[in-house]
Amino acid sequence: MTRIAVLGGSGVAGKRIAEIVFQYSDAEVVLLGRNYEKLQAAREAILQKSDTAQLAPSNSQRLVAVQVGNNRLDSAIAGSDLVVVAAPVLNQLEYVADTVLKAGADWLDILIDTESKQRILSEIAVRYAKTDQAMIVGAGIHPGMPAVLARAVADKFQSLRSVQISLLLAANWSAYEFSVETGKEFGREIADFRTEGWKDGRWRRFSWSSYESIDFGSVFGKRLCVPMAMTEIHELPQAIPGLRDARVMIAGFHPVVDYVVMPLSYILQKIRPLTGLGLTLFEVGLKTFHRPPYGTVMVLEASGDGHDRIRMSITHSDAYELTSAAAAATVLQYLNGTLHKPGLQQAGIAIDPQLFLSDLKQIAGSAMTIESHE
Repeated sequence: MTRIAVLGGSGVAGKRIAEIVFQYSDAEVVLLGRNYEKLQAAREAILQKSDTAQLAPSNSQRLVAVQVGNNRLDSAIAGSDLVVVAAPVLNQLEYVADTVLKAGADWLDILIDTESKQRILSEIAVRYAKTDQAMIVGAGIHPGMPAVLARAVADKFQSLRSVQISLLLAANWSAYEFSVETGKEFGREIADFRTEGWKDGRWRRFSWSSYESIDFGSVFGKRLCVPMAMTEIHELPQAIPGLRDARVMIAGFHPVVDYVVMPLSYILQKIRPLTGLGLTLFEVGLKTFHRPPYGTVMVLEASGDGHDRIRMSITHSDAYELTSAAAAATVLQYLNGTLHKPGLQQAGIAIDPQLFLSDLKQIAGSAMTIESHE
């Protein structure tokens, strides 16, 4: 039986990933975390939602909770085939990745996309490749889904020339509790934010004034978006020969957050990163300035030879839920044996896009809608 360990198994995303994998596979699922009471509560909640009355006792035994005590991650993941990293571990990324390597397990993460993350994992991934271990990175909404959507429509064209994926994340942030580690990761994303894209067959950095009004549908309307650098997009021109333009656009949170809070947080993170002032300001801004409607929308616009222009939109009621569903759909592909390629893989480039979207629809159900206009 394949053993899937979920680091951060009592968190919002980790718990949901574990639940989906438990429900849609016969793998053993291990919830990992520091707080045993929270892990046990997560386990009980998953079993209740999985309708254990219809499960044999052996099935409920497939879900276990293991506390990671005194930094003994090695013993907690012993015997695991895949470790899903759904906890904010960027601050100790090298240690965690090295521990997973020594345990002989494969790696899959939903961590944010920063230059430091890619540098550290790229270096360690060389050792993963030598021992025939896979390192699948960026298996969430972003990174993860933009490249998947681009590849999903590429086959419709004789040659896909231009693709743009725009993302809106509108959440009631006051309903979420951010750990110190999560706050630090938000801070890294702010400090590392780059406005880059593939334009006219070359990489270029756009100015902050390169914003564009994107239509996110009747519920959310038009929002101003700016280009957002993403590692998987750097690999897209190689995956789709003939591609001339490719970029990800991301919408802002709220005018006060976008034009006041984020610039100040960015400056504070650059000049006083250890004080935490930038992180605190950003968290307060998010939780104070937000407005309905809430939800997540991803809009793809593609054009090329041999087919009319395509516009596809995916809408989900909750960003964390969509992230979890995307990660779980990637794990399901790992379980069917299609993702065990040694070394570093960007999830958005490695996974089968059509199978991914099919699984995503089944997992998300009525909470997600996909519209396509060709």
